Amino acid sequence: MQRRYRLAALALGAAAPVALMTVARRRAEPAQPRTLLPPEALADDDSVFIDVDGLRVHAKVAGQGDPAVVLIHGFAAGAFIWRRVLPPLARRGTVVAFDLPGYGLTARPAPDAWPRGNPYDPEVQADLTIALLDRLGINRAVLVGHSAGARIAMLAALKYPERVSGLVLVTPALDPPSLRRSLALLVRAPGLDRVLPRVAQSAASRAAYILRYAVYDRAVVTDDLIKGYLTALQVDGWDAALACAVRATRPLGLLDRFGELQVPFMAIFGMYDRIVNPRQVLRMTAVPDLFMFVFMEHTGHLPQEEKPEDFVEFIEDFLDHIEQRASERSTL
Repeated sequence: MQRRYRLAALALGAAAPVALMTVARRRAEPAQPRTLLPPEALADDDSVFIDVDGLRVHAKVAGQGDPAVVLIHGFAAGAFIWRRVLPPLARRGTVVAFDLPGYGLTARPAPDAWPRGNPYDPEVQADLTIALLDRLGINRAVLVGHSAGARIAMLAALKYPERVSGLVLVTPALDPPSLRRSLALLVRAPGLDRVLPRVAQSAASRAAYILRYAVYDRAVVTDDLIKGYLTALQVDGWDAALACAVRATRPLGLLDRFGELQVPFMAIFGMYDRIVNPRQVLRMTAVPDLFMFVFMEHTGHLPQEEKPEDFVEFIEDFLDHIEQRASERSTL
């Protein structure tokens, strides 16, 4: 299959405002009463719940053996966002996709209730990622972080290079200025706990619109995709956890830390991504062990959803690269 990427295509323009923030500027609609459920009631047949120091983490685990790949979702998403690429990747080795605290079906404890720290803080979530590997008996893994999940993956690679065999950032939202300003306004807003659920429910009523804004081909916005995003709003305690997640979001200075990475690195962008500005690739050239930049044609912010076959092929190319490097080093 012909590769659908372009190298060094940097003139794609500035990132558009995040669609959720656009919805938030509108008048929030009154919250509607709904029946809230425990996570187990919303789980799929292939769902597993893993206890990590008392934190119940929802995950999908497939395949076996090496290489191991861990898929980390972004803001307001969950493990479901990887459903089209997880099975084919699992033919290669072990694949783990899990819900971060505050999203999906993972537990939503109070910020001070987990012994490892605030589970909504991105640096603590990086620790959680490695702790999850420990519970699954995985020594090293390739971390694939999408959008805001790229922050978690990169933090884990910086802090635990001995546990990370490679790093892939997919349409990464590392420290976008527009998002920082919007979140700062939300965090300072009076009555955040009361207002944010209404904003979220207002956004939920426009989920199809927001997702179509994020993609290139609107046909990929199916009922299943919309359902995946809305599942979290059915979980008991979702509103308080969302407020905790928003409060914990903060600048991390990651755009200035690419030179510190000690693992093989690849970045994947959508050519028509209106959420993330691909000019950040200029900072990524500082990575010492840079493999490739991928610019996927006819894709927006969700390349794993829009072009899953191509996405899987790029990840497999990266895995081949890592295995080749390991083989070369073993012969030295």
